[in-house]
Amino acid sequence: MAKSKKTTALEKYNAPFAVNLRNFMDIHPVTGAKTTQKQLADYLGVRPQTVSCYCMGESIPDVERLMQIKEYFGVSADFLITGERLENAPIRDTLGLSETTIEKLKLVKENYFEDTPQMLYMLDYLLGDQEFYFTLERASDIADAKRRLAEKRQQFEEEHGEDSYGYAEERRELTEQSDFLDWKMTQIFESYFVNYANRDYKTAYFQSQWDKAAEQNVATAKEEADLQEGMAAYKKAHPEPESADDLIAEMAAENGGN
Repeated sequence: MAKSKKTTALEKYNAPFAVNLRNFMDIHPVTGAKTTQKQLADYLGVRPQTVSCYCMGESIPDVERLMQIKEYFGVSADFLITGERLENAPIRDTLGLSETTIEKLKLVKENYFEDTPQMLYMLDYLLGDQEFYFTLERASDIADAKRRLAEKRQQFEEEHGEDSYGYAEERRELTEQSDFLDWKMTQIFESYFVNYANRDYKTAYFQSQWDKAAEQNVATAKEEADLQEGMAAYKKAHPEPESADDLIAEMAAENGGN
């Protein structure tokens, strides 16, 4: 009978639950605050050593503790255990966004940044602007050039590093090339984001909200008008029955009052 492979301490430490728990303790998914082992232990009603074992992957909580932990961090159980939300699967599969990015976008959508309600509008404009992607493309080309230059400098120093005084011209040229690429990268982002920042997003955001409210009011008014029209048509097709008193009076009139 083959022996089962023993899980190493490193494998336990890198287990999904242990990794997610440490990440959530470093940055609370909702508040952004740091959580100490004692704080979480007090909430769970356990010793800090127990939480330490959870973080190290030495043990996993039972169902009751798991529910408490997910409630503390304001996440779903599947997100706590796997680091991914099942509900986000379509977005991940369609757009290829990471779980972290999706969660941050949700926070923006849910108005987590109360003092900046226009943030979603800003992101929508940014991600919908074709020039933004061209800017990233140009920046990526420069990043590749910087990487190649860094490799060239490393190779140069490996060959001539012992000569601290020689090859001054070559060293200066490599430094100037590096500085130029840094400057060019700065110019690319500065050029785009200065124009981006000059837009009045707050006014545009509130205007969009007013437009939505106006559209909603029109839709509500139309819905009420349609409802009134429907009720009138129903009443016309289904007249209310006459009362008994009305029927008696009508029969008496037909009989000449007898």
